[in-house]
Amino acid sequence: MSKEKNNTKLESLNKLIEFGDEALKNKINFSEGCHNSDNDYRVDNESFNKFRSSALSFLEKIFEKEHLYYIEFNEKVKDRGAECIEAGLGILKAVKNELETLA
Repeated sequence: MSKEKNNTKLESLNKLIEFGDEALKNKINFSEGCHNSDNDYRVDNESFNKFRSSALSFLEKIFEKEHLYYIEFNEKVKDRGAECIEAGLGILKAVKNELETLA
């Protein structure tokens, strides 16, 4: 992989990570009780769909649908829960780490 192509991929990954971070900044607590957990937090629909759609498109272009990164992201980032966004961010950061290692 050329260094220029790799840098472009890393820039795209940084943008996707930014989308996820932005979504988490705007999370809303849906719990009415006094015992809050991460499962009680949701992100807005627009931020969720921007993050999920963009990330899946990127992962499919880079690795194809059969690759573990794509499969894991698709399975873990299913709803607007903060824990789903965090799982997606972890996967994208793993991809970033792998690409940086290959550079």
